[in-house]
Amino acid sequence: MATLHPQIDNLLLTSSGAYRERDILRLLESGLPDGYDVFHSIGFSTTHNDKQYYGELDVLVLTPAGHLIALEVKAGSITLTDEGLFKQYKTGLKNVHQQVNQQRGTWFTLLKNNGFSGVTLHHFLVLPDQLIIEGSAAFPRERIIDSNQIHEIGYILQHSTPFEPVANDIRTRLAAFIENKFELIPDPSVRIGQTARANKILAEGLATWVPRINHSGNVFQIKGTAGSGKTQLALTLLRDASIQGKRTAYICYNRPLADHIATIAPTTSIVSNFDDLAITHYKRLVASVEFSDKDIFKKASRAYLAHLASSPPSLDLLVIDESQDFDAEWLAALASTVREDGKLYTLSDESQLIYERERFEIANAVTVECNENFRSPKRIVDVINALRLADSEIRPRSVHQGDVPEFVVCDEKNEISILESCIHKLVASGYAKEQITLLSYRGRENSKLLKLDQIAGYDIAKFTGSYDSSGSPVYSSGEIFCETVYRFKGQSSAVVVFCEIDFQEISPKDLRKLFVGMSRAQYHLICVTSQQAEAKLFERINAS
Repeated sequence: MATLHPQIDNLLLTSSGAYRERDILRLLESGLPDGYDVFHSIGFSTTHNDKQYYGELDVLVLTPAGHLIALEVKAGSITLTDEGLFKQYKTGLKNVHQQVNQQRGTWFTLLKNNGFSGVTLHHFLVLPDQLIIEGSAAFPRERIIDSNQIHEIGYILQHSTPFEPVANDIRTRLAAFIENKFELIPDPSVRIGQTARANKILAEGLATWVPRINHSGNVFQIKGTAGSGKTQLALTLLRDASIQGKRTAYICYNRPLADHIATIAPTTSIVSNFDDLAITHYKRLVASVEFSDKDIFKKASRAYLAHLASSPPSLDLLVIDESQDFDAEWLAALASTVREDGKLYTLSDESQLIYERERFEIANAVTVECNENFRSPKRIVDVINALRLADSEIRPRSVHQGDVPEFVVCDEKNEISILESCIHKLVASGYAKEQITLLSYRGRENSKLLKLDQIAGYDIAKFTGSYDSSGSPVYSSGEIFCETVYRFKGQSSAVVVFCEIDFQEISPKDLRKLFVGMSRAQYHLICVTSQQAEAKLFERINAS
């Protein structure tokens, strides 16, 4: 029996093509004898004319003699034209012959450039749902495995490479080269993209079944942990209602989250944060708004609540995100804007309550709870659970195991130099600068980091504190993005360097801030802490 790399017990099946590929892998596992290694979904990268190109092979079989057989699997129907074979995808027709040639050329180059002399590469086109009578100049019939031959695929491959074995060390090195592709190429961008896409598909659960729930009150309270898919649910609700011509609105607490959602939500939806709605209304009542007045937001919110109390309902759908950060009075006033036959959804996670708010429940609401994190790698979630940062244990559901978060200790004198070392290390490891976010534990006023314009030789992209004429926040241009944990709630980044973490004792608010910051990472996390903060964190882990 052949050995599969990786095993397919937990293979993510997101399409009919994925199911067919799984079936073929099982045929290869049982149809090939011991000594064969079968690799699948192999990402690879190469450069040409100073540009980097990425690709993926469906299946690569390594024979006992050290030779390679590449399988291009095309499930479903294939279109034959005068120009060759084509496969229909959502993005359009793809030329199968051209795709196979590019893959073959790339792998010939990879084998040559990495010293795998004597290794031969053969290519088969596998059409499990097609019956092929004749081949062509581009695809000789003997290099096509059709629906009539698919159950003999193991036998066909065994007899396709009657060549002398390569040296044992070459085969061993070749297996490692294929299996550890992402470690050998200093660019994890492909893996990050694949992980993000797979996690997004897994996190569609809330967006799939929550909209199907109906009850007479039309009020739904969704309590979901970080990475559970709340944003996907919100977008699905807004898009479905907008298609039906309904009047919709999305309101959250954080301005940066509202700005982000505004770029991906339907253009017909109202998207804002509560303070901005209040200030916009207040500007209509007074000659000028003095932001130097420390009570300006309280005055604006009181005026806005009074306005809502006297206004007729106008919304068919209202989604309130980050509802744990709202005052109960705000939420009640916003709920009054929903028509009698309209729907209200609140999305919350009380483990992310980092403002001084009293907790509250919504009467007569259907409550849905989801404690599954599809975004953060398993080992990051394990550390979050070990530190007991959330109100209850989080279940990791990401396809990526990830690395244990790095904890780096610094003091006030070397804080910035430690951060620069982290950035240099990440860039040297192949992470793109735009995949890295520096997240400060402190607010904008107290952060040393956010007072800088450059770090590690790179310009910093950060919120300047001002807004343009249209009310949009103004950011400085730069290569490394820096933000506070407060403003980054509801968002995420492939790599997070969570820095300026400092406290003498761990308060409940500290736990929630740590939870928010650590759960922003999609792929890799580094925590830069003071010595006393690190000691308290490890005390907490040891006490669990």
